Amino acid sequence: MLVAIISISLLSSCMQQPSGYSSRFKSVSSSGWNQHDSLCFDIDTVSNTGRYDFFVEIRNDYTFPYKYLWLSVKTETHHPYSYRCDTLRLPITDESGDFQGSGLTLFEHRHHIYPAILHQGQYGRITIQHIMRQDVIQGISDIGLTIYPLH
Repeated sequence: MLVAIISISLLSSCMQQPSGYSSRFKSVSSSGWNQHDSLCFDIDTVSNTGRYDFFVEIRNDYTFPYKYLWLSVKTETHHPYSYRCDTLRLPITDESGDFQGSGLTLFEHRHHIYPAILHQGQYGRITIQHIMRQDVIQGISDIGLTIYPLH
């Protein structure tokens, strides 16, 4: 246990992220991701006004049966208020059906959503849900949201 704590501390100290960086993952049910199961990511109160890059991250395994993952990404922020809804078509396999992304049995993909200006004191929520034709899809284990400040 102590070795694990020390390893995590060392790893996190080596991976220093820029101020304002945020990355969070939400797990999807092992029985499949239901189309009605939205994943919500809160945007903490922004400390500095600036431009930020938003990325969605996907972790999938070999049981994902499609070439693309279609997502709806809704962003709602307050102070000042803004709302945005994007539809994303994210490639999961290449033309020959081989899984893209990094990993051996669990593949991780990072896809740029959009850049945005966030204002000091602003906060909000990003809601992600799949919009595939199938109500429940297999093979997705986690969905993540990463926000980088642009300098």
